[in-house]
Amino acid sequence: MKDLTQGNTFKTFFVFGMPLVLSGLLSQSYNIIDTMIAGKCIGEDGLAAVGGTAGLVQLTSAFMWGYSSGFCIYVARMFGNKDYYGIKKCVIHNLLALLFACLLIGGGMILFQDQIFTILNVEERLWEETVLYFLVYIVGLYFIILNDCFLKIFNAIGDSKMSCYMSCLAAVLNIGGNLLAVVVLKLGVLGLALASVISAAIVDLCYFLRMIRIFLQMGVLHLKIGFDPAVLSHSAGYAVPTSLQQVTMYFSSAAVFPYVNAIGAPATAAYTVAMKIFDINACMYQGSSMTVSNYTAQCVGSHKLHKLGKGLTVGAALAASCLVPLLILCAVFPRQISMFFFDRGVNEEALGYTVLFMRYYLPFLIFNLINNLFHAFYRGTRATGLLILVTFIGAASRIAATVIMAPRSGMNGVFGAWVISWVVEAIITLILYFAGAWRSRVLQEL
Repeated sequence: MKDLTQGNTFKTFFVFGMPLVLSGLLSQSYNIIDTMIAGKCIGEDGLAAVGGTAGLVQLTSAFMWGYSSGFCIYVARMFGNKDYYGIKKCVIHNLLALLFACLLIGGGMILFQDQIFTILNVEERLWEETVLYFLVYIVGLYFIILNDCFLKIFNAIGDSKMSCYMSCLAAVLNIGGNLLAVVVLKLGVLGLALASVISAAIVDLCYFLRMIRIFLQMGVLHLKIGFDPAVLSHSAGYAVPTSLQQVTMYFSSAAVFPYVNAIGAPATAAYTVAMKIFDINACMYQGSSMTVSNYTAQCVGSHKLHKLGKGLTVGAALAASCLVPLLILCAVFPRQISMFFFDRGVNEEALGYTVLFMRYYLPFLIFNLINNLFHAFYRGTRATGLLILVTFIGAASRIAATVIMAPRSGMNGVFGAWVISWVVEAIITLILYFAGAWRSRVLQEL
């Protein structure tokens, strides 16, 4: 456990943030390794089956990710204020709340799966495998969501090393499970889904055991906790707005999928790979963003408001130094990197779409780095109104641009609309920040 507001800010961000960068890269292995093995061992149709519902799965997960991010900001504030019993109550209540949400939302998605697949324009010949992957993944969604939730809890209390260790374990289990299920047992897309869920469950158990030890160190392990609606109510003030922000952001991704699927299986396969390449690059700055978020929340909790600006500046420098080298690598070697996801007999159309994205559109990700950092800052200051506003503007601009551009320009329109949303949101975000729109919310919290 570590108080991020103490000591040299540059050193603190580097020591705390770099394990988060590695954790983010390793955490992405769940879906990235699925994608690579699907492309190499099952083929283009396997990629399309895994990716056909990816937008919807991301949208569903986004609600949970946002909820976790929100209540963990509350945890970080309580840690800054040394309210350890409050942390225990918050964690236990919200883990149960996430379980209920997964059961409710997952059950509804399974019940209406036929209608969902029709809306997503999933090709009829891919329906059976897509359903198989989708059902197993949704049934095990809680275990996968818990991985992300525990990671954020430990980050909130300044323990980024635990997150890094568990991400390493998850990567090893997932790689081994995928190879066993797909290469040895020949289970196809079913094996991919099973490996992800089982590896997540094992990692959750390790996180849970470590959480017990943390409660012991805090001196609250044996303090009894009864159900208290006030805990959920207070947590919801942090968690629900962040969930809405995440859902808004990922809704735009889900809304794009019918346009991509309508272009054909090569486009779906290419877009699936493009999203994974986006995820890999985004991991390079998301660790810095999480550090900014927790640092900001701890500063507010300990009334050290004079340090807020410095944390944002250091976070931006760390994020850019991690992202730019990878962006250059992707732009220079797009075909070679794309082939990690495809077999030798890949449809040239699918490969061409992926290369197009990496060479001409991915470099604009630097604008999304700006957005991500300020999202984290606004979460830390609990300026949720601004957070939702800028996210809505970005999502609306992407959907509108896709509707206009995709029918005329195909995948160029899909990728171009994505970039437009990054640029528009970055401009609005910077204007609002320098106008000081977030300061009144911080003062209200004190």
